[in-house]
Amino acid sequence: PHTPTPTPAVSVLALTTNLSPEDETEVTQRLHTLGAKMETKRSQWNFSLTHLVHDRQNHKHFVTQRCLAAVMTGLWVVGPEWVRASSAAAYAGAPLHGVMADEREYG
Repeated sequence: PHTPTPTPAVSVLALTTNLSPEDETEVTQRLHTLGAKMETKRSQWNFSLTHLVHDRQNHKHFVTQRCLAAVMTGLWVVGPEWVRASSAAAYAGAPLHGVMADEREYG
């Protein structure tokens, strides 16, 4: 079987949608600590984005315009759990320090 190449944290440009204010703050802080970047211009779609962090637990707003655009442009759509897992692995001294958790487990 094909082993995926881990995503280096420095190559991540993420945008968030549908997160609680607490999750938004946590996700932003953790991504910055890992060396990833966050898109701050929310009014325009950035085709350099690599990931959309989306809270699928909030069923009221499960599908947002950003989520649809992410799927249509081939971005990884992941939950805050992906950021937490990536952060936990980095602090645990994982052998691949500086890389993100496997998106396939959190998408």
